[in-house]
Amino acid sequence: MRDITWKKSREKTQKGTDIDGQIQSSLNAQVTNTFESIKKILESEGLNEEHVIKVNIWATEEIDWV
Repeated sequence: MRDITWKKSREKTQKGTDIDGQIQSSLNAQVTNTFESIKKILESEGLNEEHVIKVNIWATEEIDWV
């Protein structure tokens, strides 16, 4: 089951798209969408963010974490 979660997250969250599949213009919106998608995937498997060991982010511009 964990492999399914990994595959789902790789397919649906790397792009930072919104629920309609649209890519947001700002990097911050894309990052927010990505983390929301990860959260939904975890919840669909009965997990939460405490089950995440590590997240790597590669960005081409600075991210405003506020």
